Amino acid sequence: MRIVLQEITVAFARTDALRYDKIMKYITEYNQLWSEQFDQIAMHLKLLLPDSCKIHHVGSTSVPGMAAKDVIDLDIEYTYARHTASAD
Repeated sequence: MRIVLQEITVAFARTDALRYDKIMKYITEYNQLWSEQFDQIAMHLKLLLPDSCKIHHVGSTSVPGMAAKDVIDLDIEYTYARHTASAD
């Protein structure tokens, strides 16, 4: 499986019907495969990340039944813990 991480930025410089039409053409009906696709992506990322990392499915594709852009969004949570030598 090839994983492509893509950053999509939508700049809202002004509000008009044209902008709305451009955004709406990317919205699709809910797809039950989005959850499975996230699971596959997370499985591959876990092989590359430290064990302390948590991967979360976020955004509109993570909400069952919600129409969304066909892009899987995820967050990677990492807690940095600094270990210092005790002064015993």
